[in-house]
Amino acid sequence: MKFVDLCCGIGAFTEVLEKKGHECVFSCDIDETARQTYEANHKKRPAGDIYKVGIEHIPNFDLLCCGFPCMPFSTIGKRRGLYDLKNGDIFYRLMSIIHFKKPKYFILENVIGLLSLDDGKHFDCMMRHLRSEGYYVDYGVLNCSDYGVPQNRKRVFIIGHLDYPIPVNITPQPTVTLTDYLNKGVFEKSTSYTIRALGGRYAKLGSKHNWTEYKHESGVYKLTLDDVRRLQGLPNDFILKGSIKQQWKQLGNTIPFNLVENVISLLSNGSPRFSVS
Repeated sequence: MKFVDLCCGIGAFTEVLEKKGHECVFSCDIDETARQTYEANHKKRPAGDIYKVGIEHIPNFDLLCCGFPCMPFSTIGKRRGLYDLKNGDIFYRLMSIIHFKKPKYFILENVIGLLSLDDGKHFDCMMRHLRSEGYYVDYGVLNCSDYGVPQNRKRVFIIGHLDYPIPVNITPQPTVTLTDYLNKGVFEKSTSYTIRALGGRYAKLGSKHNWTEYKHESGVYKLTLDDVRRLQGLPNDFILKGSIKQQWKQLGNTIPFNLVENVISLLSNGSPRFSVS
């Protein structure tokens, strides 16, 4: 199976798919440090700005993966959605690639604010565009804390298939608490707040915006960089490049690896071509 990882960040899709034996034939991301991290772990350097990539230069592929920018759709942003010419408009670039390359599958990921923006009009527009290309399309909301990692992080996954629908419906796993997962003493909360790329680190203790500090048996515990790596599901040997500040940002921007693993399992169950272990 050949796939592309667009807006790849540090390479969550690539990490999971390559370990299952599939081949990434193209990747891109506008963030230079994220590209360095991707290259350090996957031994190939992503291209840069997706707008500057000629579609004719992208090799043919079977699966398109993309965690496109969330800022235009997030409830903490300006909520310009598809009208945001810097980031929201990337969806139409994806549509051009899908139109000309016609992959058998695609997986798109974003924040749940996408569903409610302008009473769902932006999301409905996206679904119409995707279905107009001949795909069966389904979507679902997955939360990290339901799949083995105690982080309250909900994300929308959209799956398309040219031949038949693949429902985004995964049975939750037994819950795991921060206390059990980090093994650093007893935490008052059972799951962490959503890990963010920017902001919130100096908010009031107990606020959902303060995602780094938690009431703990010893008083207050501040999550370390290693803690956040674990809460995003990174393998122990995964390399992060750049300054400490840049590493925090990369972790806040990545798709949790455990969610990618579960979404890929849907394709594995739906097609023998994904049965590589």
